[in-house]
Formats: sequence, C-alpha cells, structure tokens
Amino acid sequence: MSVGQVSSSPIMQQPLQPYFDHRKADMVQLGKDLKAGDAQGVQQAYDAIVSLGQNGPFKGAAFAMGSREQDFQAIGQAIQSGDFSAAAQAYKSLAESFKAQPAPVPAPAPGPSPVPPVANPVPSAS
Repeated sequence: MSVGQVSSSPIMQQPLQPYFDHRKADMVQLGKDLKAGDAQGVQQAYDAIVSLGQNGPFKGAAFAMGSREQDFQAIGQAIQSGDFSAAAQAYKSLAESFKAQPAPVPAPAPGPSPVPPVANPVPSAS
C-alpha cells in the first residue's frame, strides 16, 4: 500500500480528535440527562450522537468497537421503549468501557533453575 493510498482513505482524511471530543461532550450530556430523568434531553443527546456517527469516520456508526456500538444501540432501544432504567444501565456499561483497564500483572520471570553441585572429578592431592 502506498502512502497515497493511506492518506486518501476516508478515516485518514477526517481528523478524529474533534469527532471524539464532540462525541464525549454528547455522551456526558446523555449521562446527565439520564441521571436527571429528562426524557426530552435524553432523546436529544442520543439523537446528536446518532447524527454525529452518521457523518463520522466509522461507516455510519457512532463507535468503532462493536461492543460499544451494541451498548449504544441498547441505549437507543431502551429510550424508544421508555425504559430509562435499562438505558441508564446500558449507558453505564458503555461509559465503563472507556475507563482505563488495569495493566495485567506479568507473571514472575522464572528464576535460574537450581544447578546440582558437580562432583569434583579430579581427586585432590592432600
């Protein structure tokens, strides 16, 4: 793949940081509206994220990772059915996926294996 091919791909043409910043602000607003029980605000914040995703870098999805997109879709389905408790639970799951995961603790490196003492093959002259 040439450099020209990489730079012409749609994901490389669109700066991602402004997208992530906007989505984060919308997600924060969605969380606030869910917590406050503001049905209209929840719908507006959700719709803003959907719209952002439709015009964003991830082929019409708001999130690149499938598990995050599934959580986001679950929020939408819960909002549609009026189940704000389920929407809040799906939001919590989605939000937690962004928290830094603790680094795995590496297994201790195997120490040197004990070497049995070697018998002195040459008798010492005493």
